[in-house]
Amino acid sequence: MRTDIWLDLNNVIEIKCTRKGMLLKKLIEEIEAGMIHYSAKCIYFFIYDKEKIIENAFAFQKAYERKLRDKEIHIIIHQPKFL
Repeated sequence: MRTDIWLDLNNVIEIKCTRKGMLLKKLIEEIEAGMIHYSAKCIYFFIYDKEKIIENAFAFQKAYERKLRDKEIHIIIHQPKFL
């Protein structure tokens, strides 16, 4: 697993982008793997959900923003809006 952005030893930003054919299950697996893999105390997941596979962004965010083994998890979801 490759780290996207190390802010310092205690803060990491992991960026995810959904793609055609990607299932929600795969995205969840990647997030859960990141939660365990990183030794940082605070992990930020920025999810660009361009394929809109997350139906309820608020519920998804609340489900995964929790402390895990003394870690703080933050989920930021962006779903593009077309006018």
